[in-house]
Amino acid sequence: MLRLIILSLMLAVLTWFNRSDNEKTSLSEPSLIQLTMNMSAWDGPADPKGLSSPPSFRIDSGSLSLSNLAFHGIQQSGKEFHFATDMNRSYTLQTQNLPLSILEFDVPKGSYQSAQLIIHANGQDSLPAMTLKGHWQRGEYSIPMEIRFFHYPEVFSIPLSHNGPSLHFPPDGVSTLQIHVQPDVIVKALHQTPLEEVTLSQTDAGKKLIISRRHNAHIHAALVTRAEKSIRAYIQ
Repeated sequence: MLRLIILSLMLAVLTWFNRSDNEKTSLSEPSLIQLTMNMSAWDGPADPKGLSSPPSFRIDSGSLSLSNLAFHGIQQSGKEFHFATDMNRSYTLQTQNLPLSILEFDVPKGSYQSAQLIIHANGQDSLPAMTLKGHWQRGEYSIPMEIRFFHYPEVFSIPLSHNGPSLHFPPDGVSTLQIHVQPDVIVKALHQTPLEEVTLSQTDAGKKLIISRRHNAHIHAALVTRAEKSIRAYIQ
């Protein structure tokens, strides 16, 4: 506990100094970042024989609720830059739509050794921070499905992926930073999970497969470790 308190104080002090310094740097040498968010569709694995067959699972929408988001980068000179902002909202993701525009912020121009996004998932027990929605093809029946993750607040550090040999933000330029949710990272595990003992929930719209901390918890436990890995960040 003492170690956690000390680390928290050190992070707070570092953030304060970085914020003070960054305010001056970003005003004189800015490079604009436009943050967007989207999700790829998942229609099941390809048939190994090349034959067309209905997928077992299909994911076509979802949501991600964030309370805070931070950018932390280390420039080639070794200087660190930190930006943080409160979010406090849920973003609905549709696989057929264009990426959602989330916010814009400035970072110091130039090349970076590394950079990462730090996202705070805003889970609140009955209101999970992340959901995936789709259908489970069970024989001739298509059953609505919802997978829920992060029922409590979680913090994830996501390294920024980029093209080229180095991460570079041009002077007076614009870079797109995309948070990309990849449901296949999660749902592929369902094809390796026995579903004989699955329990369907009765809703006003009919039966529904819910996988959460409280519904089909044994399946949820096999998927939850993949949920964080399904969130990626790319500089385009």
